[in-house]
Amino acid sequence: RGYGRRTKGYREVKTDSHYRDVGDEPLQIKLKFPGTVVVVCEKRAEGIRRIRAEHPEVDLIISDDGLQHHALARDFEIAVVGARGLGNGWVLPAGPLRESPARLDTVDAIVLNTPNETIVTSRTPRFAASSCFDVCRQLVTGAAASIDELSERLAASKGKALAAAGIASPGRFFAMIRAHDIEPEELPLPDHYDFAKNPFVGHEADLILITGKDAVKCARHPDLAKDERIWVVGLELKLDDYLIELIDERCRQKAAPHTKKESAS
Repeated sequence: RGYGRRTKGYREVKTDSHYRDVGDEPLQIKLKFPGTVVVVCEKRAEGIRRIRAEHPEVDLIISDDGLQHHALARDFEIAVVGARGLGNGWVLPAGPLRESPARLDTVDAIVLNTPNETIVTSRTPRFAASSCFDVCRQLVTGAAASIDELSERLAASKGKALAAAGIASPGRFFAMIRAHDIEPEELPLPDHYDFAKNPFVGHEADLILITGKDAVKCARHPDLAKDERIWVVGLELKLDDYLIELIDERCRQKAAPHTKKESAS
């Protein structure tokens, strides 16, 4: 959809798009994978029709957060269960779920993206996912360093660190940073925080660690874009190899009829 954007309808995301026009997460994806086609559209089916018309080279489409968009046909469904699990098991507004837990029995795979033991009762195949830090980059210069290198520099200078995150579960981000021997001051921000104001004013820190989702907005702020203390912590999600194989096999099965028709013609 492009949550929080000021535009409506179909819009293709470019590397120079403004996050207020396309949303922060779609822009983050485009910047990380510039060779992909990324679009936002409230009506997913309409968006896919436009993609197929304007980008005939595309043969695999991933719809983010689209399980409840029933107007959209799909070949493979993945339900991700995060650190909060299924909560009280009730749907909105009495609970956190958009659909009954029984919906998990109809998807093709469940991904458990949580460091905690989460109980999910379903006959659907379940796969574990784990998060780890990737390369960190200085917002101003693009210089690269690992999180452990930044930790060593901070310890050597006896400096102070601040960790800020405008994401759904900032506590997990902070815990991962502490696991690398950095004890930062924690600054949890609202999810999709727009950084219209500089939240770091009044914080004495030698190193500021933020997420990639926050970076696309900090880069547009006149003061934050020049703040050499800010480093963007890269995040990598590791998926189960069996899940990758399952998705790959399903894609091949779905593509096979089309391939045979093209060969025959």
